[in-house]
Amino acid sequence: MRCPAGFFFSLSTWHLINWLYPQRALSQARALRTNYADQRLHQRLMNMLTHRHGHRIANQVEQAKIHCSQANGDTAVDLSCVEAGLAAQMGVADMRDHLAALLARTVACARECVRRAGLSDASIGAIYLTGGSSALRPFQQALQTEFVGVPVVEGDLFGGVASGLAYSRA
Repeated sequence: MRCPAGFFFSLSTWHLINWLYPQRALSQARALRTNYADQRLHQRLMNMLTHRHGHRIANQVEQAKIHCSQANGDTAVDLSCVEAGLAAQMGVADMRDHLAALLARTVACARECVRRAGLSDASIGAIYLTGGSSALRPFQQALQTEFVGVPVVEGDLFGGVASGLAYSRA
């Protein structure tokens, strides 16, 4: 039997969501009913799984993340597909705080790459961003704070990785 956390981890991981819809997974989710003090919460989970709303919700979360970052304003994740009127608030400060440790490790990795390449910040022409997460304002701010004066260039955030990236020296 699965634990409730396993279901929520899978729901937060795009490529694992479909694994929650087969009959076996639904049976395991039904068996979790006794673990819930608030049966309404279990009913929400079952509603979401039986109606296959996992990717819809993941997309809603992604859209809220983008809005929160680009508009630099709080937003809400629309969960009305699960229950009428249901929404979860997403705040700019919450997103920044939640990402802080991960961003610190990512920036430290970038700094280490520059060190290993024997480069100084002055010799870096630009930091090129590609991939959806690189559009997050806290990520860009962390890079700009670490690499002061180095221009940050946004590439094709959603197609650059799939299209392939090439480096050439003129």
